[in-house]
Amino acid sequence: MKAFRMGHNTTEHYSSFEECAKAFGCKPIVKKTKDEKKLKEQREKFCARHRCKACGEPMVWITGSVMTCVNEKCKGIKIEREDSEGNKIVSYITSYDLLDDLGSKIAEVIFS
Repeated sequence: MKAFRMGHNTTEHYSSFEECAKAFGCKPIVKKTKDEKKLKEQREKFCARHRCKACGEPMVWITGSVMTCVNEKCKGIKIEREDSEGNKIVSYITSYDLLDDLGSKIAEVIFS
C-alpha cells in the first residue's frame, strides 16, 4: 500500500484491487480450473499449438516464456554451412518457442 494524502474522513487508500481484497479478508483469485479432465485438455490444446520444427512433436513448457522440444530422438533443427575450405559443416540447434506475455501467463496458470 502506498502512502497517499488522505482526505478529512478517509482512513485508508488502496492502489490495487488485490490490496483491497486482502484488507477486507476476501479469498485470492485462482484462475486454474479444479476439473482435472478440463485442465488436461487445456494443457494438450496449448502444447498442440507449439510444435517442434524438426520432428513435429508437441513442445513442453519449461519456465517463464520458453517452450522447447524434449523428444530424445529429435536432434533439432539442421543447419548446413560451409567453412573457408569448402567443407560442409552440419550442426543442430534445439527447437524452441518464445511465448508472448499472454501466452506465458496462460502457461503459468495451466502448468503450475
